[in-house]
Amino acid sequence: MPILTTMIKKDVFRYIRFNNKYTIIGDFDFSVRLSLIKKINYIPEPLAIYRYHDSNLTNKRIDLNIRELKYWLKNISKKRSFHNINFNSIQNLIELLIIKKNIILNNKFLSLKLIFKRPINFKKLKYFFILLINNWLKIL
Repeated sequence: MPILTTMIKKDVFRYIRFNNKYTIIGDFDFSVRLSLIKKINYIPEPLAIYRYHDSNLTNKRIDLNIRELKYWLKNISKKRSFHNINFNSIQNLIELLIIKKNIILNNKFLSLKLIFKRPINFKKLKYFFILLINNWLKIL
């Protein structure tokens, strides 16, 4: 739930605030915690355009993104209100970011090893090849 398209009533901020520990995943953490105390409605259509480029903080600081997600996952799983929630998608995202980081660092073999470490996931494989091709095109 990108914060770019979120409308939040002012009184919500009496119950929940953004966590200053996070630089990259602050809106994600806020949205997850908000979903525990308030009903969230959505409009299933694009409401904004987000420009994705090499200078995005999430691209420039993949290492920080990975650290923050790992820290978040470790701490959130300890909380009672999250005991019945499956966080496999967050773990998969962390793995994809690690693969992306290794491709950017030109560690293609390590990236492939990470892809095939677990059962083959088409999304991970597709992601790897897209990143690989993008990196090769930048070299040319």
